[in-house]
Amino acid sequence: MPSLCPSTSPPPRQRAAMVPRPAAARRRTGSCRATAGRALRLLSLAEASWVAQAWGREGHRRIAEVAEKMIVGSGSERIHAMLQGNLDEFVDLEQKMGTEHPETAVLHWHSQEPEWNCSSMMGEHGHISCDGHSAAKDSLYCAALHFSDRLGHEVLTEQFPRSKGPPELASLAGLSPSELGHPQLLRWLVILLGDMHQPLRWLRAHDYGREVQLRYKGQTYSLLSFWEEYLPQQLAEPNWNHLKRSFHKHQGHYLERLPATHFRNWARDHATAACSLIYAPLEQAGGVTSAGQEPLELEEELFAKWQRLATELISVAGQRVAVVLLDVLRHDKHRTAYKEGHSPYHPWLLATPTGFALNALIALPVVPGVLGLFLLHERWVSGRRHISCMPKKAKS
Repeated sequence: MPSLCPSTSPPPRQRAAMVPRPAAARRRTGSCRATAGRALRLLSLAEASWVAQAWGREGHRRIAEVAEKMIVGSGSERIHAMLQGNLDEFVDLEQKMGTEHPETAVLHWHSQEPEWNCSSMMGEHGHISCDGHSAAKDSLYCAALHFSDRLGHEVLTEQFPRSKGPPELASLAGLSPSELGHPQLLRWLVILLGDMHQPLRWLRAHDYGREVQLRYKGQTYSLLSFWEEYLPQQLAEPNWNHLKRSFHKHQGHYLERLPATHFRNWARDHATAACSLIYAPLEQAGGVTSAGQEPLELEEELFAKWQRLATELISVAGQRVAVVLLDVLRHDKHRTAYKEGHSPYHPWLLATPTGFALNALIALPVVPGVLGLFLLHERWVSGRRHISCMPKKAKS
């Protein structure tokens, strides 16, 4: 199962087989026929852009279930208060917002210029940043980073490198202030974290899998709908004890890095999974088939692998949603304490080189001074004891 938090070493440059770009459409004759064809394609793309949800309702429900089971005690009650509800009450947020504000649909997908594919590295030279090139500002990574920054307390992380998330998202310009309150921002972040763990969301090739056709048990699906709608309904029951042990073991590691670093590593992991664990097996099984071609028959062996993979990814997504929610809660407590004059440090700062250097600078004058005072006090006490113990001269 993937780790709750990324390893300290940078991810290797994994290169899967090149995913072929869709074949060029056959040239149509007649202007009316061409116009009608373009209109139909645009209509179906616009419809699919908000109807499809990462993992679907059942997938987001499982993510919410895992997260709820990881958070226990008073933290659960406080998080419910921040959300103004339970996690499973807004698993269809993407669909609702896509209906009311279609311009927000782009926030749930990765996009960059030039588009990333399996023969190259994600982002620019393997580094994702919200510069409009290695990641579009209104795309999945930057949107998650934007909401995370808005929910965090900047004083708590001011000694860390800046995350450089986009301060504004153009896709949110049409939303009212009531739709961007603290509970709504937190709900957005939860849904986007779930989206980040759906591998096809990171690869725009084949229109994120909409153009790839599969047939399984007599039914035809697009690759995207198979992963987002069908697979989440076939999930195996997770080992809850194992998930809880794993969560408590790795929970503290999340504080060692900013969310931007975690999000970047998670993006690379799932983009690699899209290439090596989804598209590469399809290529080996007979090639990626597009709309209008005979769908590829999905074998039971590959289905079983995908089922296990989806179960693992969704379980890890729930764990990471839980640890992010607890981190947001910690930031919220810190914000309140800061207003009251308290300033607790980030628990990991003392383990950083900056924290060590700061402690060393403070210790240089303090420790010798304190030791000197102790030494003087010891000599003074010893001197008085020596004088008091000397025999007095007898009077003549």
